[in-house]
Amino acid sequence: MLSKLYLKNFRNQSELKLKFAEGVTVLLGENGCGKTNILESIYFLSLLRSFRSAKPKDFVKLGESEFLLMAELLDSESGEKEILKITQNSDGNSRKLAINNQNIAKSSEFIKRFRAVIFAPEDRAIVASSASFRRRYFDILISLESSEYLNALKNYNNALINRNAILKKSISLNSIGKILYPFELIMAESAVVIMNYRRKYSEIIGTKVAELWGSENQFSLEYAPKINADNEEDFLRIFAENYEKDLARTYTSSGVHLDEFDFLLNGKLLRTFGSSGQIRLTSLFLRMAEFELSCEQDKAVIALIDDVTGELDEINYNKFLNMLKNAEQSIFTFAKLIDSEFFKDAKVYHFPFTGE
Repeated sequence: MLSKLYLKNFRNQSELKLKFAEGVTVLLGENGCGKTNILESIYFLSLLRSFRSAKPKDFVKLGESEFLLMAELLDSESGEKEILKITQNSDGNSRKLAINNQNIAKSSEFIKRFRAVIFAPEDRAIVASSASFRRRYFDILISLESSEYLNALKNYNNALINRNAILKKSISLNSIGKILYPFELIMAESAVVIMNYRRKYSEIIGTKVAELWGSENQFSLEYAPKINADNEEDFLRIFAENYEKDLARTYTSSGVHLDEFDFLLNGKLLRTFGSSGQIRLTSLFLRMAEFELSCEQDKAVIALIDDVTGELDEINYNKFLNMLKNAEQSIFTFAKLIDSEFFKDAKVYHFPFTGE
């Protein structure tokens, strides 16, 4: 459970301290007063990532050189406490991580100390925008579930960077294969792992989203690789076949870094033919499916809800709130508090926040 949060020079906050308890917390205030930044800081402490597109300098308050985030986690059963701390400068080159005042060298040892699932208006981009948003979503989701996938993804991306760097140099077609092969071998080995996990989790999440849409609608989520390969040999062959094209373009033109995920409703591709309402509801169901999967793996899940319930009909609104009963904590942002039994015992912070 998240019991305390401290921010310094993060986004628009000079300094802020908040206390949390189990159950529901509401951050209440007009748009633009910094409520979403609080959710972003909690998400960042969980995954060292933002749910919004951002560069390191965007996190640091204007005029400052670095930000500080701290969280106190409390085990509800044992009473044990754990302190997480992140310090990062505006250029992103210097980041310090610590747990209980002990410096942590690897980010993999820091992330997942608690599980947070975000529900935000930006989620619509997962369904409706470019393939990179969908790959990013599934890469984060699957990496949280599998260290094997995370390692394969890191190895693939590192090898891809090196392969692309070589392609930008003046190298003859005759010698390119021998130079690229060590990196292609890593990419091929990793790609097989990545594809298998993407297929698996597309089916898991797709099934859950289909259930949320209900039998009156036919929803499907299809993993659509951009390369026709089933094993390492296939990948190596395709890389070799594309040498001339890749040299001309100076980048790798085939591989799992270009994969797509297709969201279809009643046979129609949502990013092309979906209405704004269908896209909005699908993005919410996608996060609800992620939340359900997270609860299956970890009983202590924090739900972060950034004012996404305003346009829901009564059936889906109640479905959403009933799901959140499984969260250890739910933290909402609202411009105006909703009159609902769900929020009758909520702890409310009014923003701009000046202290308890």
